[in-house]
Amino acid sequence: MFPFFEAGASIAIAMSAFYALLATASLSVKFATRNAAPGMLSDQINAWWRIFPLVSLALLTYPFGIPVLAAFICLLAAAELRPYWPRHADRPLILLLACATIGAMLLLAAFSTLSYGTRLNLAWLFYLFILTALNDIAQFVSGKLFGRHRIAPTVSPNKTWQGLFGGIVISQLVSLALGSYLGLADAPTLSLYGLLLSCAGFAGDLLFSAAKRRLGIKDFSALIPGHGGILDRVDSLVLTAPLLYCLLRSAE
Repeated sequence: MFPFFEAGASIAIAMSAFYALLATASLSVKFATRNAAPGMLSDQINAWWRIFPLVSLALLTYPFGIPVLAAFICLLAAAELRPYWPRHADRPLILLLACATIGAMLLLAAFSTLSYGTRLNLAWLFYLFILTALNDIAQFVSGKLFGRHRIAPTVSPNKTWQGLFGGIVISQLVSLALGSYLGLADAPTLSLYGLLLSCAGFAGDLLFSAAKRRLGIKDFSALIPGHGGILDRVDSLVLTAPLLYCLLRSAE
């Protein structure tokens, strides 16, 4: 019996709610753009339809699925970085990106061995994936709708203070609602985690944007139609996973 099914219905219900939210967003965007070509928001949502079923499978087969997912991400990341390795001047940067990604995935896999109990480990992992995904989407949507003041125009012109703030607000709501529902921590702790993880996700996105600008590319690959490669999707997770791991270890 996989621990997911022993953990009770709470995670399954929360997962179903996420898929319902994703479906609602997809239908809303499709209706709003029915007379126009699909835009970046549609690509953003469709990207998560391709990614989150794999995440769900990893959670369903916890604890075995998480290390497998982490190894799979590392292999895809290595394949995306390999074409840029021959550029001698960029080798330190490529090595940094590879080490950061591998390190984050190792810590992600290490959640399986944390001494919090099987159900709580699984719940924290689900919390991490959901918060990281919705923070990315919220920052993107807020930036598109309200973005006026750029944070780093020479690195990533689309990153704005309004987008960052929108991500923080949504992350706070998600952290408090989901964390309380799953019984992860008290409200002040969840509020702090939501703030820190939102900022970390933004920093990860900005870090990889700077790397792409240095390499002279828009996306790391065309693995996900309309939205780049695996590194374009896990850039936030590269910082949020180690941060949450450290926060939980320090709370022991």
